[in-house]
Amino acid sequence: MKKSSSEDNDVEPAALETNEQQEVVEQYAAYMAGQDKEEYRQVGELLWRRYCEREEPNIRKAEVFSATLSYLIETKIAKATVTKKAIAIHFGVSPSTLSKRLKELESSLAGDVREVNKALEQLEKTNTGT
Repeated sequence: MKKSSSEDNDVEPAALETNEQQEVVEQYAAYMAGQDKEEYRQVGELLWRRYCEREEPNIRKAEVFSATLSYLIETKIAKATVTKKAIAIHFGVSPSTLSKRLKELESSLAGDVREVNKALEQLEKTNTGT
């Protein structure tokens, strides 16, 4: 069922297709809250939903995708300096597994990440009056 545009802005969006996909979102949201980056939570959730719709990932260990999504948002959207190793340790996964999945997410979401960054740049310009 296609969602209306107003549903896309809900704080608590509808459940994802699988429990594993939902588990990734929950772990990611908890991580971002712990990093005091709640403002990036919804961006990551939106990108995760798009990834799941496009790729229908086979999730054996949600922590791998949670770590990968967290790293992607931290480095590509929040522009934070964080290492794959640190994120991997936090989620209990190997940095090499994170790297493998990161390539997949980056490939699928490259255009979306560019759009988000462009929107954030425009918002920053609006907020600073430049």
